[in-house]
Amino acid sequence: MKKSFVLHLDSLNILNKMTDEQAGKFIKIIYQFQNTKEVPEDIDFGLEMAISPFINQFQRDENKWQEIKKKRQEAGRSGGLKSGESRQLNSKQSEANEANASNSKQSEANEAVNVSVNVNGNVSVSDNIDIYFEKFWQSYKPIQTKDKKCTPKGSKKPALKAYEKAVKNGNSHDVILGGLSRYLERCKKNDTLTCAATTFLNQERFLDEDDEIIPSSGSYGDYSKFLEVDLSC
Repeated sequence: MKKSFVLHLDSLNILNKMTDEQAGKFIKIIYQFQNTKEVPEDIDFGLEMAISPFINQFQRDENKWQEIKKKRQEAGRSGGLKSGESRQLNSKQSEANEANASNSKQSEANEAVNVSVNVNGNVSVSDNIDIYFEKFWQSYKPIQTKDKKCTPKGSKKPALKAYEKAVKNGNSHDVILGGLSRYLERCKKNDTLTCAATTFLNQERFLDEDDEIIPSSGSYGDYSKFLEVDLSC
C-alpha cells in the first residue's frame, strides 16, 4: 500500500467556498478513500459533487502508479537476471582463467619434470611426449666404427612405445636425452656399435654411467651438444 498521495494545492481552492464543517468532512472523506478506496454513501449531493474530481484524479494516479510499479519490478527482475548471468559468466571466466593458469603452471612443471603423478601414485606420460620423442629420435644417430660398421637404430613405432614406457616408469625426458648423449659419446670414444633405439630404451641404457667420460654441463649431460654433430652412418 502507498504511504502517500498527491494533493495539488490549486485544486483545494474549493475549500474556501465551504464551511469549516464541510471542509472537515471533505478532508476526512479523502483520508478514508486513500485507506479503503471507498467513499461514504451518506454524504450529501453537494459534497459528493465537490469531491468527485479528486476521487477521479486519485484513481488515475493509482493506475499510473501501478503501471510504474510493474515496470520497475520487471526492470529489476531483468536486471537481476542479467546481473546473475554476468556474475555466472564472470565466475566461469574466472574458473577458466584459473584453469588456464593451472594448465600453464602444469605445463611448466611438465617441461621441467616431464612426468606427472596422480593420487594413486601412478606416473602418466606428459602431453608433449611426442615433441620430446621426436627430439630423441632425431638425436639417436648410430655410431659408425672405424671399420665402417653401423647398427641401424630400428623402427620408429616400437621405439615410441618403448619411450612412453620409459617415461611411465618415472624417467624424465632430461634423463633419457642426457643418457643418450653420454651413450653416443661413449660409443664414439670406444669405437663400439650402438644398439637399436628400442633396445636402448627397454634396457634403460640411458641410466648407465661411465667414469672415464667427463660429463658435459647439466645434471644429466648436455644432450643438445651432440645435435650439432653429424654422427649418421
